[in-house]
Amino acid sequence: MSIESPSLGERIKTLRLERGLSMRALAQGAGLKSVAFVADLERGFRHPSAEVLAALARTLNQPLESLRRYDLRPPVHELRALTIKDPNWALALRKLVDLTQSRGLTPDDLIRLLDKPLARVAGSARSSTSRAPAVADTPPLFEN
Repeated sequence: MSIESPSLGERIKTLRLERGLSMRALAQGAGLKSVAFVADLERGFRHPSAEVLAALARTLNQPLESLRRYDLRPPVHELRALTIKDPNWALALRKLVDLTQSRGLTPDDLIRLLDKPLARVAGSARSSTSRAPAVADTPPLFEN
């Protein structure tokens, strides 16, 4: 995402107007109690929770990921909660950052890589007896 990209609030406002929705209609469609929240969101004064963003995406008939791309805030609280719940996430994320940087990749490179279809896992589900899935077509980033 470039510096010239609109903010999340600006993107939501653009989509709302393109669909001919008032702030009230968007708030009601997303199950929000306050039209003022939509106004503050569009001006960048407030930010939606993950649940509210998902409701806004549904109301605006947009894939959730298409809106998440405009939310450039560091997900500090989300990452902290994730790593507290399962400390292995901290190790996995640290390794991902280290590997990406050691290969000279940028965050945009990593996003493009992650946007590609995921490698197929052998079988339809992870076997309860196996420790790790057998992965075919492993992306070059993860090759040894």
